[in-house]
Amino acid sequence: MNVTQQQLLELQQQGYETTWIHVEDSDSYETGVINISETLALFGTDNNLQVKDMHNTWLFAHGDELFANSAMLSVFLQEQDALDYCVEYIMDDEDCELTKEQAVQEVLTLSGKA
Repeated sequence: MNVTQQQLLELQQQGYETTWIHVEDSDSYETGVINISETLALFGTDNNLQVKDMHNTWLFAHGDELFANSAMLSVFLQEQDALDYCVEYIMDDEDCELTKEQAVQEVLTLSGKA
């Protein structure tokens, strides 16, 4: 599930100033840290926010969800959600001959996590 405005508001209400995010790019994902207040300021605007320490990643809000870059990449709070998304992407390819375990390893490798 994409990060929603409500999720960020809940984190802010719990006293968090920053949070990890995970941005999918089809068969891999990248991890970075965002400032929650700065990110919440995107909702209801056409503004975007560059994520420091992530390769050319810009966040923007569409409705009540957060996306990355012009490709509208999905943004997740939980790393497992990003991993599952990418594995599903690989497994959905009709030419895929990998087992689920192999697909998980492929995503981790492509994401620099293995």
